[in-house]
Amino acid sequence: MRAGDSTFAYVPDALDANDEAILELAADADVLIRGAPFVLDESERAAAFGHGTAEVAAAIAKRARVRRLVLTHHAPARSNAAVYDIAKRVGATAATEGMMLVL
Repeated sequence: MRAGDSTFAYVPDALDANDEAILELAADADVLIRGAPFVLDESERAAAFGHGTAEVAAAIAKRARVRRLVLTHHAPARSNAAVYDIAKRVGATAATEGMMLVL
């Protein structure tokens, strides 16, 4: 989505293996919102549910030259503190309820 000079990309559910399609969609985006409820150690479980991992989402965002990555669709069993830690570790922002983004 484009608004003036700003670009926003949204990928709610995608396997890590879909990186080429995500790269094309998110190329040079100001913000990429990516559903990534799992971490790399959980990649088999992520694939079984049709989801991606935070680490691969961050790597794709870097390759696509995304300026800000926001991770959403957090695993319900994971605490908020764990979600924030994961996002920080991969250089992303954890989405929160009511969060507003200014492009």
